[in-house]
Amino acid sequence: MRFRTFAAMFAIMTVAAPITEAVDVVTWGTATGITGDSDVSTNGTLIYAYNLGASGVTSTTVNGVTFDAWTIPQVGKTTTFNQVTFTETDAGRLHSYNTLGSIQSPFSGLSSVYQALLSTAGTSTNPNTINLTLGGLTAGKSYEFQWWSNNSSLQANPSFGETYLNTTSTAGNSVLLQANPTGVLGNLGQYVIGTFTASGTSQVISYNGTRPSRALINAIQLRDITNVPEPSTYALAAIASGVMAAVARRRRAKPVK
Repeated sequence: MRFRTFAAMFAIMTVAAPITEAVDVVTWGTATGITGDSDVSTNGTLIYAYNLGASGVTSTTVNGVTFDAWTIPQVGKTTTFNQVTFTETDAGRLHSYNTLGSIQSPFSGLSSVYQALLSTAGTSTNPNTINLTLGGLTAGKSYEFQWWSNNSSLQANPSFGETYLNTTSTAGNSVLLQANPTGVLGNLGQYVIGTFTASGTSQVISYNGTRPSRALINAIQLRDITNVPEPSTYALAAIASGVMAAVARRRRAKPVK
């Protein structure tokens, strides 16, 4: 009887135990300056892509990738769209912008669809931590995650003395993006691509702004790259192909005795 009671209590404790979200190590690439549509990665298979912004934000397709519109509310601390959750973790609340573009170059020289992606963003009211939880993952698969930070209008929150924003994303490793590195109206921000192998069905990436700035995220996309060969594989394949072609040419050129 005692064994059955213990087993029952263990089962209840197991069911009630909280499910923790995974924080797998993301290997970030180099923060790269925004230049044009080709910035948008098309590696592997698209899982989802979102254009973050305030009410009125629109979907936009850049380099063949469709970024669905995700309205980040300006009240509350968390919002979920399909399989992704955006959470303000500290004393502030969620916030968003649709006015981060500019009529000045180089921003004005971008395609209209890329401008739509970079003119809107999600943020918070204070320079606190924002957690982005990516859902819908499969354990053991490899993923590529890309995000952008751009503020060509230099608008943020003048009452806090903010102009352009610096945002650091962390998931085991960290990388900092500058939304306007030179602080000049019309200048472009940066994007970065990171890769990771999922250990579960979700992945948490944390964002922090450098005071007095706040974390600023224009857009995100997640891609399945499980079956995408490494660059070295492509190089080896090219070498092998060249060798085979050279051998074939020599055989054709060899005189018949």
